[in-house]
Amino acid sequence: MIEEEEQIHRIEAWYTGEMSPDEKARFEEDLASDHELRQLFEKHTFFLDGIEGMKVQAFADKMRQTKVPFPLTGNRRSWWASISIAASVIALIGITYFVVQPSGVQRMAREYYSSPLAEVQRSGIPIGDSLYQAGMIAFARKDWDAAISIFGRINPADPDYSRALYFEAHAYAAGKGYKKALALFRDPVFRNGTLQQQAEWNSVLMMMFLQYPGEEIAEALQQMEGNPDHFYSSKAAAILNRLKSD
Repeated sequence: MIEEEEQIHRIEAWYTGEMSPDEKARFEEDLASDHELRQLFEKHTFFLDGIEGMKVQAFADKMRQTKVPFPLTGNRRSWWASISIAASVIALIGITYFVVQPSGVQRMAREYYSSPLAEVQRSGIPIGDSLYQAGMIAFARKDWDAAISIFGRINPADPDYSRALYFEAHAYAAGKGYKKALALFRDPVFRNGTLQQQAEWNSVLMMMFLQYPGEEIAEALQQMEGNPDHFYSSKAAAILNRLKSD
């Protein structure tokens, strides 16, 4: 059981981000090839996720119960200082809001974009000996960097390559790496493949996130709208109508 304890230590170090890049790479390689390690990984990260969830809930409960008194009493200088600080904070929030707010086309892209569910479950499905399965575990945990790293090591000759590339693109999108995601969604591997329409749709959304010229976005949407058999034809039409009305 000493070996299991050591593996648990490695899992916890990976979970908390305490591994060096080399240690993380070795661990993920072991995770992809060691069935028993993956079973332990699944069980222990599920346990760790539960602990983190309880911590968040406890913190939220504590904040709801904490009352911060506003200094309405005391000398006038203290009172006006508090008012001045509050006004400065409100002004800063207002400025920040307008600076960081995305453009209309970006907000629309965010509204229509949806990250796919990972094709793996924590239990009930045996984990195969493949990098793809390890990548899906990382994707399910929303560890985008790990997912990108694992998917990026899959050989193009692997039967899971196109699916891995698709989820790698979504991992980049989740981390706001829209330019890299767009390049992956446009990869020739998706042409005439089972994920062709999904890749086309997400390519347009990445163009919207990146604020491409309106004519380029509209042209791509019109191609989908003009194909009644395209799965995203109606959504493309809806976006076009909204763009015309703005």
